[in-house]
Amino acid sequence: MALPTAGPPALLWLLAALLAYGPPLAGAEPISLGARQTPLAVEPEYGDIVLSDPGTGTGSLLVSTREGIEIRLPGDPEGIPTAIYRTAGAVKALGARGSRAYLFNGTRGISLLDLSTPGAPRLAANLASPYAAERGAILADGSCVAASDSFVQIVRLENGNDLRLIETISYGDGRQVRSVCAAGDSILVVAARPGVLPRLYVTVYRLPAGATATVRLHEWIFNGRGAVDAVWRPPVAFLADGNNGITAHNTATGVVIQTTLFRSGLFARSLDEGAGDLFVIGEAGSLQRFTRFGALGESLLAHAGETLELEPHSVAVDGTRAIVTTRDLLSASEPDEVGKSQIEFPSSSSASLPPLAPVRHSGRSRRMAIRSGYAYVADYSGGLRIYRAGDADTSLIGVLPPIGSARPVDLALDPTRSLLYLASNSAGLEVVDISDPASPQRVGSLSMPGLASAVTLVNATTVAVARRGGFSAGVTFVDVSIETSPLARGSVNAPFIQDPNALAARDTVLYVADELLGVVSIGFGNPDTPATRGLPSGAGARDLDLQGNLLLVASRSRGLQVVDVFDPVVPLLRSELALPPMLGVARQGSVAVACLGAAGVALIDISTPTFARLRSIVPAAGSPRDAAWVGDTLLIAGGTSIDRFLLSATLPAATGLSVSIDAASVLPRARIGWSATASGGQAGWHLYRELGPPNAGSATPGGTRVNSALLDPATTSAIDAVLAAGKEHRYRLEAVFQDGRALTVAEGSIFVPSNSRLGRPYPNPFRATDGTVSLPFRTISAGGNISLRVVDVTGRLVREIVQAAPAIAGFGEIDWDGKRDNGRRVVSGVYYLYVRGAGIDDSRSVVHIR
Repeated sequence: MALPTAGPPALLWLLAALLAYGPPLAGAEPISLGARQTPLAVEPEYGDIVLSDPGTGTGSLLVSTREGIEIRLPGDPEGIPTAIYRTAGAVKALGARGSRAYLFNGTRGISLLDLSTPGAPRLAANLASPYAAERGAILADGSCVAASDSFVQIVRLENGNDLRLIETISYGDGRQVRSVCAAGDSILVVAARPGVLPRLYVTVYRLPAGATATVRLHEWIFNGRGAVDAVWRPPVAFLADGNNGITAHNTATGVVIQTTLFRSGLFARSLDEGAGDLFVIGEAGSLQRFTRFGALGESLLAHAGETLELEPHSVAVDGTRAIVTTRDLLSASEPDEVGKSQIEFPSSSSASLPPLAPVRHSGRSRRMAIRSGYAYVADYSGGLRIYRAGDADTSLIGVLPPIGSARPVDLALDPTRSLLYLASNSAGLEVVDISDPASPQRVGSLSMPGLASAVTLVNATTVAVARRGGFSAGVTFVDVSIETSPLARGSVNAPFIQDPNALAARDTVLYVADELLGVVSIGFGNPDTPATRGLPSGAGARDLDLQGNLLLVASRSRGLQVVDVFDPVVPLLRSELALPPMLGVARQGSVAVACLGAAGVALIDISTPTFARLRSIVPAAGSPRDAAWVGDTLLIAGGTSIDRFLLSATLPAATGLSVSIDAASVLPRARIGWSATASGGQAGWHLYRELGPPNAGSATPGGTRVNSALLDPATTSAIDAVLAAGKEHRYRLEAVFQDGRALTVAEGSIFVPSNSRLGRPYPNPFRATDGTVSLPFRTISAGGNISLRVVDVTGRLVREIVQAAPAIAGFGEIDWDGKRDNGRRVVSGVYYLYVRGAGIDDSRSVVHIR
């Protein structure tokens, strides 16, 4: 593919890019998404773990995953969840109290689940937030605290199950929140400022009953100390401080009581306390129990440590037993990924307890292909997996385990020969007989230099295999006419190919998505002597989809590229759509699906190739890498799961909101109506408001929520009583689902005029004994004064009232209590209200009745 730097092809590419390029996600049109269906495959990657009633032996065990949460009985030897609650993405942290569970969902806010029926958790409330909810804690009254690195949000629980954000605490001094804890109505925030001289901040707040803000009780700052996690039972807090061990703090006096090493200086990662015990997990699979003693339980006595099978991530204590979630890699990077995850029940405890077997999972979906009712999945750690892809039956029917430590990353189907080709990293190319999907058989293989990273079918007897690995990088053409003995033919090697991720072939041209070079074209008229054609595109690429003459490119930094390859010698960039970093792209008809990893998937209308249009961002579980349709079901391979959504591949027209100024209201307000109907599994609606044109940005990312509580699914309208003069008001309707997804389904806007004017007085007539008469107004200028002069029918001045104009232009009101300047009430009759100031010079009449 020609590099757009010189010559006519480059100019065409650049011109098309300039015409089509737009701001990220701007002007996205919404789309209704149907019900989320039973997932095709789930192999959870376990994260945070908590107990709903620790120490009682009767509470539920809640474990977060990349797809939601699992609810388990702590002592269940079968390891089968009581319930699985699916979310739109990873749950960052968990909290539980009694029959309520709190899900802290990062940028997706906070979800409150009703666990009164443990086998059927139900979404009770959902709170969107401008700041990521990465950590959390629960207060005694059911209110909660959510924290990101620099912000702490105080959320009040009201009216049974309604969450309301009442305060945001911002730290602008470089500290980063590491942990938040709660006890009664008090909150402990532990923060650290990294650097040459680390600094630790330990702050205690109190949230009085009914208050709308916290009271800061204490804050202590310690130089040379840090923290990564904390547990708190006032007045003693234990802080895990990495290689420095565990520090005990008295949060009433600010005294550092003692520091205890963890496993001879290993990194202490997380901790939890039980009945007189403290359990600490850390690097090298380490777990250690400490017995607490002393007047406050502030001192620790270390017991022999224990080494777990995998790397520990989170620990919860149920009385005297520790329960730990573990993973095979604590911090994985591309192309390595966490493939194994377990819930382990270590033997360390202060009582003799029967051993429990760990709950084991293994799997990482990378690429998939759909054929004749089956989904074939290249699983990074689970090998080749074959599922039924129907609506009623999504069972796993066939597995081909990987060879040793090999990692399958891509596959290609040849249905006419019932063969499947696997790119299996260190194992090279594998040829698999799938004539019986329930019993796939490895019939041939070919080792090659580097790591096999992609494969595609070129023709009936030839496949192309991409290889990663520095000087070993390249593309090899393989003769598979004899499936049991694949034979390497020609190849193109580094530096012409440097980091290939995906392949697509048409006629005698192979297109390579190279992470460093962009799209590279290879001519293979003779597979024994392939050669590059033209120059690389220059924009690093991660995936390709080629149908007809249209090549879709998932680029690393320039979003989705739509390329016309009618003339492979002179490819033409037709349009470019800015998106977050992409991992994969797939197409059916006029719809492209861009896989954005943790950001979900983007649905893109490419019916006009010269103008690719973003229609919606669909939150999906895990980290989506690949997508495909089976009829009206969209399958999304998201790491440890394959999610399923009911979604037509033909995008419907966007639904609009009906927005108007409510003529029946005395005070200015907007009435917003919609015709969108509730979908299956929907919990209700949220309505958001943003001011200004679409590209103006917003002080509150995502807009300000108009409704204080979740609107009933049957609701078709709402009122917005907070308007700003001279501004365009843009409204966005979101459907909130039981699993916590929030999808935009309709948009609309209205412009509120900016001329200053008076409204109608109310009530009119009025009685002074019943209250005041209010005169609403709208101003276009800020500051100064507003004066109200009350005059009777003879023209005599009855009363003059002066008040400050609003600090910002907008709406306000001025009141008269029906009294004269001397404080006596006026007689019945007609009075004229004259208002001047801030661009207003007008009057209204009012009738007073004694």
